[in-house]
Amino acid sequence: MRRKYKCSSFVITMVFMSILSFLIGCSGGGGGGGNTSTGAITTPVIFVHGYAGAADQFETQAMRFATNGYPASYISGYEYDTTLISGNPTAGFVIPAQIISGLDAYINAVLQQTGANQVDLLGHSMGTAVCQTYLADPTHAAKVAHYVNIDGQQSATPPGGVPTLALWAALSGSNASGTGIGGATNITLAATTHVQAATCVESFVAIYKFFNNDKAPFITDILPGSSNNIELAGRILTFMTNAVPANLKLDIYEVNKNTGVRIKSTPDYSTLINADGNFTFPHATAGSNYEFYLTSTVDATSAHYYYEPFIRSDYLIRLKYLAPSILALLMPESVNYSNLVFIRDKELLGVNTMYPNEDSLKINGTELCAGVLPGVGLVGTPIALFIFDGSEGVSPELITSGPVASLPFIAGLDFFMAAANPPDSTISIVLNGRFSGKTQMVNVPNWQSTTDTITVQMWDY
Repeated sequence: MRRKYKCSSFVITMVFMSILSFLIGCSGGGGGGGNTSTGAITTPVIFVHGYAGAADQFETQAMRFATNGYPASYISGYEYDTTLISGNPTAGFVIPAQIISGLDAYINAVLQQTGANQVDLLGHSMGTAVCQTYLADPTHAAKVAHYVNIDGQQSATPPGGVPTLALWAALSGSNASGTGIGGATNITLAATTHVQAATCVESFVAIYKFFNNDKAPFITDILPGSSNNIELAGRILTFMTNAVPANLKLDIYEVNKNTGVRIKSTPDYSTLINADGNFTFPHATAGSNYEFYLTSTVDATSAHYYYEPFIRSDYLIRLKYLAPSILALLMPESVNYSNLVFIRDKELLGVNTMYPNEDSLKINGTELCAGVLPGVGLVGTPIALFIFDGSEGVSPELITSGPVASLPFIAGLDFFMAAANPPDSTISIVLNGRFSGKTQMVNVPNWQSTTDTITVQMWDY
């Protein structure tokens, strides 16, 4: 039926969010949970990532929480150097004291900032070992209202005696024994892989209900905010160590969604990166595409980061940085072709007998995932792809040897993408993720790999 009156999508969103805010305010809730009896959010949420991870693995969940009424300032992540931790999941991890003291200082800062009495704590993978070590101290456990153990370390009892939800990815084998965490609520997420367990809708629903006295979220989609003016904020961090690289400048440009080319020559936002690595772009526009451009203040380093359009404010953006000398070891460079790093915080699955061709990732119309990448349960199931030309061919091939093949959660793909200086064409990246029902697309210029690196990150829907 044709609408009788015209109404902008912004107005519709404003009306919906007003109704949603009213429902959240009247929803009630219980003592000790995320909500008080008046419906106000009182307990901050802190995510602790796993090996080689960062806080942005909770990025989509943070926007889901925000869509359901959580203040953005109440959702954050503690980041640490994962290379300092020794051991393994079978024998157990050894967590250095500085990581635990760092987590305690972070929780204290969040409590002071928000005025809350406790936090809700989540750990994923190696992050569960960090959290369980932290909670073993009663003075630490007293600061935590709820704990969520996401596909990580098992335990005979709830860590620190804190009410615990344990989520297990059915396809990862982390809880193959079925032991889980004794005395906790243990849930197995069907058809779910290891990293996906931290980012998927099913885990969000379970976590939200656990924090809010079994009340389901009002919606699981990520909806636009109440204004077209949004904030984009985050940090620049070195991959795996989460150290802040020195001598960098960040410029953010709005780009043409069809080409990735900057709409104007001057940046919409510019800042030198300080020791904390933080940035805040306060005047972004919802629905626009942006390029995050990192340059060095001391050499010719140049890195371009591209995302899908941001539809609401996002405070967990992480620009993963690798020094040019390290990137050159991982991906050969040439003036003839582009190199591209593709990231999605959910494993990319190719060939598998259970779930054949679950993911489709096409670059310039060529399939790089189905029939090329390994399937679930096979070594090397990645969340990031390092794509470069190693054999001057356009047929994608999985790299099975060399430095890039040894990195955690990463796969190397041999694939040719012609480059020019200045760029003279567009690299098209199209993702149809398993079970998402969405087509995700980002277009970028064909920067030369000898001078410019390209990173494209898409969300897990």
